[in-house]
Amino acid sequence: MCLVFAIGVPGLPCSAMMQREPSLDEAAVLMYEFPDSAMAVVEKVEPRLAMTRYEEDEKADSAANTVFNYYRKHGSRQEKFDVYYILGRYHQLRGNEEVAMFCYISAGQYAGDAAGSVLPGCLYSSMASLFEYGFDYAKAAEYYSRSGDCFFEGRNYQYYTEACIRAARCYLANNPLLYERWAEMFGEMRWWEDVRRLRIGQQEAEYYKTVSGPCRDNTDFRRASLEKARGSG
Repeated sequence: MCLVFAIGVPGLPCSAMMQREPSLDEAAVLMYEFPDSAMAVVEKVEPRLAMTRYEEDEKADSAANTVFNYYRKHGSRQEKFDVYYILGRYHQLRGNEEVAMFCYISAGQYAGDAAGSVLPGCLYSSMASLFEYGFDYAKAAEYYSRSGDCFFEGRNYQYYTEACIRAARCYLANNPLLYERWAEMFGEMRWWEDVRRLRIGQQEAEYYKTVSGPCRDNTDFRRASLEKARGSG
């Protein structure tokens, strides 16, 4: 159990974590990246969900829905956010994308109550992954950008960096011409980095002359143009 809490709350000693009561907040954060550990925490908070980690049948879904309905009626706004998000991830990992998106949209109604933490970022990133899976790259880029803002606000810079990379990937995927230009520029950058690293600049210059002719010294031409511009001013 110490291992589970160490993942969710880095920096705290294991003995201190053992004294803490598990919460839905901890489970929701873990659910983003460590779903098995998250369910271990959830089971401490809500034993009726114990079977959902091990059974792939209607009984597991029924248990999840029972808990879901209870917190939907009686839970605080923060608890509703946590439960909607946990169940969204639960269904997404089981391949129920439509149900997962419904849960995420419902959780979004309470995202303001989790502002300042990484939880809204986890929500928007999970939604973005569904959009990306469905090839809606424009929406995916938008929601990855939202998640990046939330991760930055929550001071989780690892997740922030990952969100920025994913947003850029979807932005490029949504614009084939831009992607092609990026790929060409990236390839050219890699080539010139190799030229610098291998110190073959002189050989590259000599080769360039064979395919484009000798390089001209345009110093005098540039100087004359500059003097002409100054005189006209």
